[in-house]
Amino acid sequence: MEKLDQGLVDYGLFVGRVDTGKYESLVLPRRDVWGVLMREDSPLASRTAVTPEDLRDLPLILSHQTANDGAFQAWLGRKPAHVVATYDLLYNATHLVRQGLGYAVGLAGIIQTDGERGLCFRPLSSPMTARLTVAWKREQVFSRASKAFLQLLKEEVEGKQ
Repeated sequence: MEKLDQGLVDYGLFVGRVDTGKYESLVLPRRDVWGVLMREDSPLASRTAVTPEDLRDLPLILSHQTANDGAFQAWLGRKPAHVVATYDLLYNATHLVRQGLGYAVGLAGIIQTDGERGLCFRPLSSPMTARLTVAWKREQVFSRASKAFLQLLKEEVEGKQ
């Protein structure tokens, strides 16, 4: 939001709940699914989904947003999570997971584990999803390329509804 306000970017992609009151915005029709990124040799890798009980006392790696949001803690429904690290980019957390330092909680659409040796992703049971919103400043003066992007995005979203 800060970069939008300063005019450094034309658009922002926001995950989850966000106050877009001072922006124009477009909610994307697809929701992303929360889950756990882990090593393939983890005991949880054999499961189709991960429950709060599965994560009891495991070392968790959370995004700064997740660590401060409270929605994940509510999903856990128990004592505070055992957070050993936080990240800004899930890609960076993959290195910690590969080394066996913990289990990274994140969104399925950010990291692709298909064909990725050593890692797998399992969704949370009682699925927790996040909506995706594209926002831009009101009265924004766009370049021709930015206008064309927004027009294509709007057409795509309208076609999915």
